[in-house]
Amino acid sequence: MAAGYDAILFDGGKLPFEENIRQTKEVVAYVKSVNPEILVEGEIGYIGSSSEIFKELPKGAAIRPEDLTAPEQAREFVEKTGIDLLAPAVGNIHGMFANAPNPRLDISRIAEIKKTAGVPLVLHGGSGTLNEDFIAAIASGVSIVHINTEIRRAWRKGIEKSLREHPEEISPYKILPSAVDACAYVLRGNAPCASSSSLFDVVEAAPCGPHNTVAISRGRLQRCGDEPCDRCVAALLCAPCFLHSRAVCVRV
Repeated sequence: MAAGYDAILFDGGKLPFEENIRQTKEVVAYVKSVNPEILVEGEIGYIGSSSEIFKELPKGAAIRPEDLTAPEQAREFVEKTGIDLLAPAVGNIHGMFANAPNPRLDISRIAEIKKTAGVPLVLHGGSGTLNEDFIAAIASGVSIVHINTEIRRAWRKGIEKSLREHPEEISPYKILPSAVDACAYVLRGNAPCASSSSLFDVVEAAPCGPHNTVAISRGRLQRCGDEPCDRCVAALLCAPCFLHSRAVCVRV
């Protein structure tokens, strides 16, 4: 917080439910005492803890229906902790399989959690998830999606490709472009998942105009405006702005 971050994530998903509530509530109380405008995200359910390519599910990851976040559990967690954003366990896992898609998301559960929890939902462990699940999850109430392992794998493959093609090269600026291109390819591949939703037309949205940041819309870097205008391309809701139901727009 001292460094200027405007959002904090506390991951107590591996803790027993009541202990997770207790510790998350303490975090929320401290953060809000320092700055009430800082957002706090909490987690329910353990979905693994690392960005890895694996051959089997992380030990203890919540995959069975009975281990996933229940809607009433989500409501209780939000009410007792006061969090602003919730990351539930809905079939998602951190990391991804080497040669197969990750487990399917429980879309109906996402919709029920969104209805009962009453706060924006965050989907962790997006790497390896099928595009159709992304689209359905966003349409059912997910506001923010985390994708990390898939981008890291692309970076690694890009570096390896560059070194194979230029084995004697030692200049980073000549080696790294392949890695950047590989990462961009992954991001472009996920962009349609967001734009296919009626909720938003962005790859990733940071805080809105007052914070002087930008949103990526339709593959172009454009600045968010504070108010909708007659010339807007599409009304957007940047992630933290879901809390305030404030629309912003892309100006042309």
